[in-house]
Amino acid sequence: MSEERSVIHEFLDEYGDEIEVLFSLLRRILICLILSTVAVFLVFSLTPLDEWFLSFMVGGVEVGIIALEPYIPLTSLLELSLCLALPVVLTYAIYSIAEYLKPALLEEEYSVFKKYFLSLLILSLIGYVYGILVVAPLNLKFLILVGKTLLADTVESTYSLSSIVDLWLWASLLTSLLFMVPRVLKILRDLGFEVEFDRRVVYGLLIIGISILDPDPFFFTEILVGVPVIIATELSLR
Repeated sequence: MSEERSVIHEFLDEYGDEIEVLFSLLRRILICLILSTVAVFLVFSLTPLDEWFLSFMVGGVEVGIIALEPYIPLTSLLELSLCLALPVVLTYAIYSIAEYLKPALLEEEYSVFKKYFLSLLILSLIGYVYGILVVAPLNLKFLILVGKTLLADTVESTYSLSSIVDLWLWASLLTSLLFMVPRVLKILRDLGFEVEFDRRVVYGLLIIGISILDPDPFFFTEILVGVPVIIATELSLR
């Protein structure tokens, strides 16, 4: 027991300051996340969900939306607020983590990060907005129309509020991450990594990954998300 304790003490003596700085960084990121989410929550809580979110997601399509539990409207708004606050939080987190890792990076590696940080952030935001404004609503309306086609007129189409919020959340996060792929490949190339791959394999894995991560069982989302990412990847590799 004393030997284990001495090893832990030695580890803390050697890396204690770095661990304290890391926890301080994580605490600041968490505070940023909480404050941003609360701010968005307070702004959007002034307007009912059906007047801005549901009208945007299913506008023009006749469908019933239900909240299966009393707490669903509250948790749904919290999820939406968290999703809308993520761009600010991720920007702060990525830059803060890079500054934290700066002493461990070579000057060339850090200069590559600074060179591409803004473009990486812009691509992420473009993917995020594309997911919110295009992928999520079109995906949902497509599924609703498919459901109406497959069901008889006597069966009423009713969907849960939480499932619609989850689809919106996954669509925005998925497209945001995938839109960063081209710039990440460019960064790896500038750092000296040989980024050579079989396009058929990589793009096949991309489509499979989207299929696994996305709740939509149809091929509609794979087209909406995969095609722009493939185009951006090809442009970045030229």
